[in-house]
Amino acid sequence: MSVHEEEPDPSPETRGGETVDVVAAESREARVGFLFITGAKVWFLVAATLLNIGLPRILGDPSLFGDFGVVNTLISILNMVMVTGVIQAVSKRVSERPELAGAIRLASMKLQGLFGTGVFVALLLGADWIAADLLQDPSLGVLIRIGAVITLSYAFYGALVGVVNGLKRFALQAGFDVGFATMKVGLMIGLVVLGYGVQGAFTGFAAAAVIITVIALVVVSRQSPPGAHRAGDVKLLAFMLPVMGYVLFMNVLLQGDVLVVKAAANEPVRAALELGEAAWIELVRAAHPDATHEALIAESTSFFSGLFKATKNIALVPYQGVVAITFVMFPLISRATFEDDGDATRIYVTQALRVTLLLVAFVVTGIAAGGAPLLGLLFGDTYELAAGALMPLLAAMALFSALYVVASVLTAAGHPMDALILMICMSLMLLFTLYTVVSQSAAGAELLEHAAWSVLGVTGLAWLVASAIVKWRVGVAVPWATFSRSAAAVALGVWLAGFVQADQLVWLLARCAGAGVVFIAVLWLTREIGRDDLGTLLETLQRRRSG
Repeated sequence: MSVHEEEPDPSPETRGGETVDVVAAESREARVGFLFITGAKVWFLVAATLLNIGLPRILGDPSLFGDFGVVNTLISILNMVMVTGVIQAVSKRVSERPELAGAIRLASMKLQGLFGTGVFVALLLGADWIAADLLQDPSLGVLIRIGAVITLSYAFYGALVGVVNGLKRFALQAGFDVGFATMKVGLMIGLVVLGYGVQGAFTGFAAAAVIITVIALVVVSRQSPPGAHRAGDVKLLAFMLPVMGYVLFMNVLLQGDVLVVKAAANEPVRAALELGEAAWIELVRAAHPDATHEALIAESTSFFSGLFKATKNIALVPYQGVVAITFVMFPLISRATFEDDGDATRIYVTQALRVTLLLVAFVVTGIAAGGAPLLGLLFGDTYELAAGALMPLLAAMALFSALYVVASVLTAAGHPMDALILMICMSLMLLFTLYTVVSQSAAGAELLEHAAWSVLGVTGLAWLVASAIVKWRVGVAVPWATFSRSAAAVALGVWLAGFVQADQLVWLLARCAGAGVVFIAVLWLTREIGRDDLGTLLETLQRRRSG
């Protein structure tokens, strides 16, 4: 890799003399961009909901959904390294030097080609070892090999989206998200319905990933021609590596619990099968009447993984909405810190934290109001075995959502090593704690509930530590007034919703919606939200009409 001198950086003094109006204009740009990305993420959530609800229903057997969930979790962790970490690294470089966008795109594609190919080959060659030795289920090897294609596609896709995000072309980025989500759902569910099972689901996923990557390559290449300049590969790599490391361990903290439940449940399941007294054993045997003893153990661990994964999917909804915040705020915070504008940095960080708390609290209100009946109504009666895990997982993912924004702020502010060290420590703590707890739990509802509480404990600790680091490094504290008002609104909304019976889906949805209305009313009455927040939405709608 070669290093080339770039043109002189713009004078830092030019930023220091900016007026408040300029910063306000960029804040409005951020809010508009947030709405674009949020719109895409809303569709992404709709698509994800179709998959998360549709696949368990179509597959029928929780063990089959568990097989899908375990391999999808493994691939997702690697995909997020290939996408999120690279998006942040490339976005930071492009936002600092937009005139070098084309050169940065070429440099990032070259680096991603090396990383992606390495992971692709490792998955192809190591699939059997991962399946048999790590996950205790040799049958998962073929699914891991299909997933290798997805990871390779994501490697290039991440670099391309990073360029678009750094240029602040949020509408184009949103278009990619919408297109990918639509193709993914259509192909995955379509192939499963046609009878291709879990392999069909992963094949559809791989096909959608390849198609969107080709489309993005064509479009972004036109948007960012290379020009006469070249970007320094070493400088890009120096930022990418710690960010990719941080994203890897962050996603281990976020998603590793599903893998641990699959592996650690082996011994409790063996013990339960020897006794043969648990009701869940008959459910697994009925779905797999011809399974050998070892195959029955594998199917049983997949059974618990499927229950845990389905519950986790519900709890993850707040996090999916928060991702939009980081996509918009990251390039703005990066630019402000690059130009040593402390005031703008604090404004952007405070906005990000406030919006995060409000958004997470709103979503949590709706889900918490639904409560345990959501599992049975959405997935089927068998999934109610995991009812005790829902609330601790929901609380854990709400805290993780805030943690994710705080960690992204550290990265954007030029402190990726702080985020990396934090995520390494907390992810390793999660793996150790969760494996110990699950392996010593009785197979059944107890195993799932204990796993969920372990996740909550580690995530809560990570959030507190991250908040302290941001206060130290950036000088911005959590807006505790917003936190308090949001918590009060959640509590009141969920309490009032409890008076509505939820024995049917219609009434369950009404209960969730009613809790959301109460939440907004409380925030309006306490003046946490007001005309400025509504004005941003109206301004955006007016711009779209005029355009």
